Amino acid sequence: MQFSHSAPELTDSELLAISRIVYRESGINLPPGKSAMVRTRLAKRLRSLAFSSFSDYSAYLLSDDGHTEIPKLISALTTNVSHFFREMHHFDALVDLLKTRVKANGNGTEIRIWSAGCATGQEPISIAIALLKTSIPQKYRVKVLATDIDAEALSFAEAGRYPRHMWQGLSERDLADYFDCTDQDASVRREVSDLIHYKQLNLMDAWPMKSKFDAIFCRNVVIYFDAETKARIFRRFHSQMISGGHLFLGHSERMSEENRDLYEKVGITTYLPRTSQPRSHPCQ
Repeated sequence: MQFSHSAPELTDSELLAISRIVYRESGINLPPGKSAMVRTRLAKRLRSLAFSSFSDYSAYLLSDDGHTEIPKLISALTTNVSHFFREMHHFDALVDLLKTRVKANGNGTEIRIWSAGCATGQEPISIAIALLKTSIPQKYRVKVLATDIDAEALSFAEAGRYPRHMWQGLSERDLADYFDCTDQDASVRREVSDLIHYKQLNLMDAWPMKSKFDAIFCRNVVIYFDAETKARIFRRFHSQMISGGHLFLGHSERMSEENRDLYEKVGITTYLPRTSQPRSHPCQ
């Protein structure tokens, strides 16, 4: 059957079938109000696979051959729109936090930061640049872990090459000091990229990290999750942070009611774990 260039209709039962698959694989919640968004974003996937209905597509996802399509499904439904130094107050708070730690602890230890949901890389690059503007990388070993569920977004981030229309948030000084620029694009320099390790990670899966983090950025990620999944993620973040660490959420996100006993709000969508979490392996 020939596929029309316009997306087929998405029935309630078809949306439910797709939403169950998405929730099982990623924890992302797709309520009925997201029907138009799902229909629009998945239309390209249906055209690519020559399916004439969403029922055919969901059946394929559940088939033995459909496992390779799951990452493309998740990628199509998640938004990888970001810019450098988005919500600048978070980067200011991070620098203040780490300067205080360096002053109190001296030299020779490690700073670990996690960008959980790094999309196309602007967030971890902004973290690295913010720290390079200080003396922290000269005194501490800095490691920025950048993870995302979307393999295509991670591939773009690892390449570190940004066309001009994606330079939003970067000053002329930032571009001069930390990028190699042409008229068309800007490539991040080695001193920045050396601080960042990119890794594909589904937050619903086991987390392989053995050491705890001084700060976790998880901004505009939990908006996709239902209340139960958010609460579970926040508990896991809590166990993954050292004493005095900070958790940064997106501007429209709030701490789950179930987890407010674990965190103290210390700034705009900025949270401090209430109980001590010693780092397990300081030099790992």
